[in-house]
Amino acid sequence: MENENFRFFMQQVKSLEKDHQGEFAVVHKQQIVNFFDNFDDACAYAEENYEDGTYLVQPCAYELNLVKSRRITGAVSG
Repeated sequence: MENENFRFFMQQVKSLEKDHQGEFAVVHKQQIVNFFDNFDDACAYAEENYEDGTYLVQPCAYELNLVKSRRITGAVSG
């Protein structure tokens, strides 16, 4: 499920940067469920509410996510 969450997130990240730059998104079941100002708070929320392997915490910054995206999908559409 993590790869599906990541693919979903990468489809959204460019539009998220406008309103959530510098924040961290929690993605669960291919839905963005919350945003946090720091990574630790986002992880704590996700760990409290979802089972391991069913959620993803990512920075709302396209450039920071490119390397992982290329590894998972093999390509990035711009």
